[in-house]
Amino acid sequence: MRWLLAIGLLILVACRPATERNNRSGIELLTSPAGEGFVGADRPRRFVFPDDHGVHPGFRSEWWYVTGHLFSGKRQFGYQLTFFRFVVDPAEDAEQAWESDAVWLAQVALSDLENGEFYTSEQFTRELSGISQAALQRLDVQVQGWRLYQAAADPADGARPYQLRVVADEFELELDLLPDKPLVLQGDQGWSKKSANDPMNASYYYSQTRLTTNGKLKLNEEQFEVRGSSWFDREWSTSALHARQTGWDWFALQLDNQHELMFYRLRLEDGSIDTASAGVWVDAEGRTTRLGVDDVQLEPTRFWRSSDTDSRYPIAWEVSIDSMDLQLQIEAIIPNQLWNSRLTYWEGAMKVTGKLDNQPIGGLGYVELTGY
Repeated sequence: MRWLLAIGLLILVACRPATERNNRSGIELLTSPAGEGFVGADRPRRFVFPDDHGVHPGFRSEWWYVTGHLFSGKRQFGYQLTFFRFVVDPAEDAEQAWESDAVWLAQVALSDLENGEFYTSEQFTRELSGISQAALQRLDVQVQGWRLYQAAADPADGARPYQLRVVADEFELELDLLPDKPLVLQGDQGWSKKSANDPMNASYYYSQTRLTTNGKLKLNEEQFEVRGSSWFDREWSTSALHARQTGWDWFALQLDNQHELMFYRLRLEDGSIDTASAGVWVDAEGRTTRLGVDDVQLEPTRFWRSSDTDSRYPIAWEVSIDSMDLQLQIEAIIPNQLWNSRLTYWEGAMKVTGKLDNQPIGGLGYVELTGY
């Protein structure tokens, strides 16, 4: 659930000297209101695919986000790839990329879960046709050679997989991601409210909660043929984080029985939880159940403190949904999965154990923590 506009505002920080950026999660910037001229996510809309995989001119911020778990023999890896687009001047956000006043931040991370290593890399650039841009009405996002795209469907064999290509400093990813389930429209038919105090604080948000993943990974000159499962999120918005909100905890869990759980918890400055916190349960056939703030109980059980930032992050949790007779324990597979560059936040690969209907269940997932 990473707040799109949050990153958009943080991009403005990226141009400051490093001494001014150390240890900043950016939460203090997120209450900055958008200027006039932007389009707002102020009501439900009709989603059309593949059109909505493409860029949406007129909104202040937008992102394309993939996480996943990869296996090669006994080796296990987690990965995260995000493309953020932020518009500075809505009057210049044209359909032609060379006329757009937009900037891009692309981030990729790899967790080597056997060796306890966490690798990150990022690209920061102005929008430029053919180099850093997103297509209209189809999935094709690229930032300086990093790319997430989908070829046009072939009538003979149906939809094509999403394709992901990244060459970072210490690793490379070349993956095909084939959706296993229908797209999930988050919130109210894809309209996702983010504040109980301000109904205008909302985004358009959908997910692909399970994609069969195959491809290649290169890490420090070592080559791996990998397979696994991924999660794809899309969101675009113009609104800002409410002044009383201090951060969020976002969970995306894939269970062994082919069910998925997404939930985001918005934390307030007085220690309480914003009642706009929400999520979704997806069953094995792709049917969804919306979840509200009172449906999901979250309790941190273990913490990790960063020696770089001195921030303390909850990296193990108990999660329960009484109405579903669901009890889960989730914990970071390795503790240090902290992004500390232009932005500071914790995001990492998780192991899931527990019970559903009193039957043992396991799984994997990703958790994002901000504002700590």
